[in-house]
Amino acid sequence: MTQPKAVKGRQTSETVWVSVGGTIDLGMIDAIAAKVVRCRAAVIRLSEGFQRPNGSGYGLRHIEANSERLIQIKGLGFKTAADCVATAAANWTKIVRATEANRICLIHEIAARELKLVLQFHGTGRTPCWSVVTVTPVRKSRPEDVLYMKS
Repeated sequence: MTQPKAVKGRQTSETVWVSVGGTIDLGMIDAIAAKVVRCRAAVIRLSEGFQRPNGSGYGLRHIEANSERLIQIKGLGFKTAADCVATAAANWTKIVRATEANRICLIHEIAARELKLVLQFHGTGRTPCWSVVTVTPVRKSRPEDVLYMKS
């Protein structure tokens, strides 16, 4: 994939969306999945985001600030964190229970692992979307945590 590029968001002056492969819309939670898990159907986007000194944050800066996670992501064959997010957003197969309120987690299976994409709804502006909080390589999800599986 190409180098990620920051694109000034159309929704608010504060949001800067990251373009990967020429698009800021990296994936979609469709109407069927949204109905099953009782969330909104919308596109998935990655913001430039931020990282606080205490480790909290969201978006690309938050993901890239975790050096151990970057090593794991590169070990799975991704050149950049943005490439990893774009692949997971476009190819997710499951929605699993999130540990925090107002968030959902998508799963993309890769090798013997899974990528867990944590999303939060970004409802301001012309195009409401699911914004990526983080992506984490994890072990296989537990069947009881699966809320929806694509057929």
